[in-house]
Amino acid sequence: MWRILNNEGDIEIHSLVYKLQINENDIYSAIGWLARENKIKIKKNIYTKFDKKI
Repeated sequence: MWRILNNEGDIEIHSLVYKLQINENDIYSAIGWLARENKIKIKKNIYTKFDKKI
């Protein structure tokens, strides 16, 4: 998931399910883990890598 977000930028959940070929529950688990690590940010239903530039 991290590689996809890093390469493609903003992406919707259904696109992640399609590209990763894993079930939606696993996608949400991965999103939660990356969010706790401050690796992604969530904009409504679109997920994107977190930009640490200040």
